Amino acid sequence: VVSGRERGTTGAILRRFLEAYGSPNLLESETLRDAAASGALYATQGLSDLPAYDLERTSYLLSFGCPVLESWLSPSYVHRKYGHMRRGAPERRGRFFQVESRLSPTGAKADEWIRIRPGTEAALALGIAHVLIREGRFNEGFVRDQTFGFEDLTDSHGNSRIGFKTLVLNDYDPDAVARIAGVPVVTIIRLAREFSGAEHPLAVGEQRPLSGGLPFLFAVQCLNALVGSIDAPGGVIAQRPLPLNPLPLSPPDELSRRGRQQSRIDGASGRFPLASTNLPGLADAVLSGNPYPVKILLHCGADPFSACPDADRLRRALERIPFIVSFSSL
Repeated sequence: VVSGRERGTTGAILRRFLEAYGSPNLLESETLRDAAASGALYATQGLSDLPAYDLERTSYLLSFGCPVLESWLSPSYVHRKYGHMRRGAPERRGRFFQVESRLSPTGAKADEWIRIRPGTEAALALGIAHVLIREGRFNEGFVRDQTFGFEDLTDSHGNSRIGFKTLVLNDYDPDAVARIAGVPVVTIIRLAREFSGAEHPLAVGEQRPLSGGLPFLFAVQCLNALVGSIDAPGGVIAQRPLPLNPLPLSPPDELSRRGRQQSRIDGASGRFPLASTNLPGLADAVLSGNPYPVKILLHCGADPFSACPDADRLRRALERIPFIVSFSSL
């Protein structure tokens, strides 16, 4: 089964169907943007989902390339919440800063457009983190009580490990970051001070070509952790699964048990343990017939060709599958 990232009942039914049938192959295809965002949330918080944002109550929005006023996330929802952030409360107006290499419509509408060299967004985020740590402008209580790895440590084998604090202070001095990113030092320092001084700050990032993917969004999420804007008003909201009762399942028969013990067809659970789906691996497996042939493909609400780096190879592979059923609404 190749599906989109199905939340709620549809995803539960697909998983339960494959458990009963005896297949490990639920391939939840994500866009490259969603894969980076969910990967960063998993790397920082251990949650396999996309982050959500309490934009309505954000007082200082620092966006690294997000097309907030164009096509970001669910546009009608985002525009409504953005309008409330800017003009919904008479006593305050949320401020908005857009970090981007080009002057987009979003950048033109922001309080300030910060021009940056393409691909250096992560360095700027860590340069801001450097100022927060050096000047003691981070949320010490949140970092102490809710995070791990900020300070240097010695692991269970006696090996010394540098912490996030040491890494950032050693490698991301604002002067060095300014040379990398093309953003003036005074701007980096000002952004850090304004961000930490806001009542409800929020940093968001968007995976773009050359922006850096998971490491870039990891750095942006670390800014939110430093100021305690995780599961907080105006910050990042982690979407957790609903506590639904499990769907009924009869005891699996021997055929089902043997089928679910097979390795996944795309290799995501073996060679790529952090990947939810490996579409190039699916193409390789179908074309080679290893580790086993694929005879039926159920396609449910995904667009695998846009999410696969080599769409032509995937298309050739799918032509080898003798029976394909699509459940798409289009």
